[in-house]
Amino acid sequence: MFYRKHHIANGCCHFRGPYAWLFAAQPQWLSRVLGVVIRTLSTALLKRAGLRHCDGARTGMVTYVQRFGSKLNLNVHLHVLALDGGYSFEHSKARFHRAGALHPEQLQALLSTVITRVTRTLVAARFPPAWQRWCHAPKPI
Repeated sequence: MFYRKHHIANGCCHFRGPYAWLFAAQPQWLSRVLGVVIRTLSTALLKRAGLRHCDGARTGMVTYVQRFGSKLNLNVHLHVLALDGGYSFEHSKARFHRAGALHPEQLQALLSTVITRVTRTLVAARFPPAWQRWCHAPKPI
């Protein structure tokens, strides 16, 4: 779920079942997934703001991993605070470009992109085969 206020979007990405166990037992896999999530969200934000990373545009995000729920149960999830747009730089001056709001179908498409890229990254990196029979694409919440 994402909330917007004062150029900042707030979201949370949960990993359930086998993914939660994998990320808790072997955190290096969560680091890879976090990189994929950040790159995907950054690219989407810049695109919506009419900017491109290759042209020097930048956006900003702060993420943290929460591993446990309020009952100390395993509940691996990422909290993400992101700028609601991006910065372009001309003559050493930054200019903020606000990204347009996402419609529900665009948000669903972005979620599908994140899921696809995370799954592809884990499979390409040959994550532990013992986990593969239990893991499938995470379902949207």
